[in-house]
Amino acid sequence: MYTEKRKSRGQTDALQQYGYHYSFEKIQPFLGKNDINIANFEAVFSLENQSPLKDKKPFVLKADAKKTLEEFKRIHLNYLVLANNHLKDYGEQGLAYTLQQLDQASISYIGAGLNQKDAHNYFEITFEAKHYAIFNGYWHRDTAYLDYDFYALGSRSGVACLNGVLLEQIMRYKQAHPERKIIVICHWGVDFKPITKDQTKLATILTQAGADLIVGHGAHTIQPIQIINQKPVVFNIGNAVFNSDGEYEQQNALPFGCIARLDLAKDIIRLYPMYTNNLQTFWQPYPVDAEDFSKANAYMTSLLTPENYMASQDNLGRYLEVKF
Repeated sequence: MYTEKRKSRGQTDALQQYGYHYSFEKIQPFLGKNDINIANFEAVFSLENQSPLKDKKPFVLKADAKKTLEEFKRIHLNYLVLANNHLKDYGEQGLAYTLQQLDQASISYIGAGLNQKDAHNYFEITFEAKHYAIFNGYWHRDTAYLDYDFYALGSRSGVACLNGVLLEQIMRYKQAHPERKIIVICHWGVDFKPITKDQTKLATILTQAGADLIVGHGAHTIQPIQIINQKPVVFNIGNAVFNSDGEYEQQNALPFGCIARLDLAKDIIRLYPMYTNNLQTFWQPYPVDAEDFSKANAYMTSLLTPENYMASQDNLGRYLEVKF
């Protein structure tokens, strides 16, 4: 949709000039063929030309199913989290069509469904003798609930909400499997702004319920990591490939996102900062240099003590790591 708007204004971008492959080029080394690669898919597939929310919602995001899924397959993007504020931009039909397209492409997903039970499905990962469960939810917003009908409730389709139902689910899973680690991927935060009180409150409740690691996105920029109830909360990893212009300068926000890699042998999360200012990179994010790493690292670890994290570098780039 961003590209269509640019086309109508006579502006070019990476998608028009180079196609779908270009934006992923410099982050593709992170997406190993035999890895479990998980991404937040912040758009929707639809056969409709016009969204039912066209005059109600400021940003309505639609993607080309065929080209997008071909690119996902090419770069080994095999798991998606869907609980976000765009998956129902084209109503119930758009959501149903999106899930159908993902099923046909054999791409696994959580965070959305044709009813609440399906939307609250979770991933289970086994590594050597260890088991992990990954849950996904979008925080409650009155507009998303009252104006856009976004949440899956009872028999209604939509996305999973970070509410009492999900908390209960996490608690029950932890009670049934106390030895298994639970990771919660949250879509939350205010665009380009610092951590909000609501995020902190939710993180506290989630870690009390049994979450061992929380990874957040939704603010389009990075937010700090905090240890809450002895568990690491990565409040926001920002963007990777996202087709907006970005508003980092206007919003005085850091132009970084992170790719998170889990080392399940050691139960470590490594965060590799990316430079994501699209107007500077021509929509091609890349690992940061030493100077930018210093800025990203200082901000992300500002709520940690030195014994809680380590900064280092490997063949993929500079990273900071935290145990979970």
